[in-house]
Amino acid sequence: MSQASKFTAVLAGVLLGLFSSQFEAQDTVSGKWVWAGNRGWQRITLDLKASGNRLSGSISLGPGSKASNADDWEYFFEPAVFPITSGVIAGNNITFEQAASRTASQARGIPPGPGGREGGRDTVKYYGQIQGNSIALTRDEPARLSDPFSLGTRRFRFVVHRAGSTPSPGTSDIRIETPSPASPLPVSLDVEVMDTAGAAVLSLTKDDFVVQEDGAVRPIVNVVPPNASVNVMLMFDHNLTWLKDPDSLKNVNIQGAWERLFQSSLVFLSRLRLQDRFSIGVFEDTARSALDWRGVQNGRVTAQLGDVVQPPRGQKDIYGMIQWALTRFAGQNGRKSLIVFTDGRDGRLSPGWFADSRQREVIDPLFGLVNDGEAQEFAETLYSLKQSGVKLHFIVINSDHDPEFGPAVVPRRISGLYPGATAGIRDYLSGVRSRLKQLAEISGGRVLYGNTPQDASLLFSDLHQALGVGKIYTLEFQSTQPSDGAFHRIEAGVLNKAFRVTQYRDGYIAH
Repeated sequence: MSQASKFTAVLAGVLLGLFSSQFEAQDTVSGKWVWAGNRGWQRITLDLKASGNRLSGSISLGPGSKASNADDWEYFFEPAVFPITSGVIAGNNITFEQAASRTASQARGIPPGPGGREGGRDTVKYYGQIQGNSIALTRDEPARLSDPFSLGTRRFRFVVHRAGSTPSPGTSDIRIETPSPASPLPVSLDVEVMDTAGAAVLSLTKDDFVVQEDGAVRPIVNVVPPNASVNVMLMFDHNLTWLKDPDSLKNVNIQGAWERLFQSSLVFLSRLRLQDRFSIGVFEDTARSALDWRGVQNGRVTAQLGDVVQPPRGQKDIYGMIQWALTRFAGQNGRKSLIVFTDGRDGRLSPGWFADSRQREVIDPLFGLVNDGEAQEFAETLYSLKQSGVKLHFIVINSDHDPEFGPAVVPRRISGLYPGATAGIRDYLSGVRSRLKQLAEISGGRVLYGNTPQDASLLFSDLHQALGVGKIYTLEFQSTQPSDGAFHRIEAGVLNKAFRVTQYRDGYIAH
């Protein structure tokens, strides 16, 4: 065979392969694909059309009135339908975008920012891999830094199945890797020691204590004595959920309630010692200082919480606030405590909301699934907190409200939108509380819950007792346990058996 003939044969083979792959892609991708979760709103339908390596079609979010098992959701919303753009097929891999979605701010009718659009047009990207009658997809929504209602990257993984096919059982678990320090960090335990008369014992040293982890004695590497200075930062968010039902806020003196809360916090600060320091900050979508670090001896506190009383401007960034606060502790010597008054609802956990070009609005069908973006940022926050040595304490009031699409001043609660939403609300509240617990626990702090505004004032007034200011020893020991997510019991004692030891926690989870 001549060289020209060989070249022609090779070229023909390449072209045939390309055409075959294009036809195969069309045969493989074109048609309807469906994902349905176990909640009424969780339904996504793809109507795909392949042309060569190009992909077009539409994506429908929500079950709609034709759904047969939508648990009453169909009576309120038809699916929001979006054209698919920028679709590409490359072998078994596909990518496309969901077009013309509005921002959460625009969906609420909130006036746009400069330029006519707050945060600009949404870009919702999908990418995945075809696996027979299934497509494993990832939906990626990057954060819009100019939109206070868009917080963090939302990244979900789900599997659509060809309509009429039988889904394959089981999907791979989503695992979020937490960064590991170069060497294991010490575990800390706060304890108080009392003598037989019930008086605090304040002069013990490292050699007076014994610490056991899961029944095994661990060497104590450091003891912070009760007379060590304390650096306390108070952070307040704008939430109004602590004042009961947002729908009845017209009957509440919001300014007066905040002033009473602030006065209670000043009672706590007045009980700090001369060597102690404190600062105050406020946060919502951003965090900022309201009163810089100062000592008790610096005189009367004149800071006002006017910023807190102002209406919230966006979603609550708890993770960002913690990272910001940790930088503010840099250079402070002694114990470090961050006290956060919040409802705990980081905006990354809130339900997404979509509206198409025909004004059809739906709750994000993927709400309730693991958000990879949120989980990664949460893991990074846990890591930073553990390394910082700052103890994080939450004061949380009236935390059983269902999630809202936006702040409390724009009340649009999920229970008012969707009947039968109990399961979704329960999962959401469980997730919020779980994150608060993990953040406090990894730092050696606590979550203090209350139900009324009066509870909030009492918790602040008695905060010096909850923190053990001037009475606690902090014992630090090196654990040999792996970071396996398991609970490990710790027990402290003193050599003088006449003394009584009170621990602030019984164990920890090895994150």
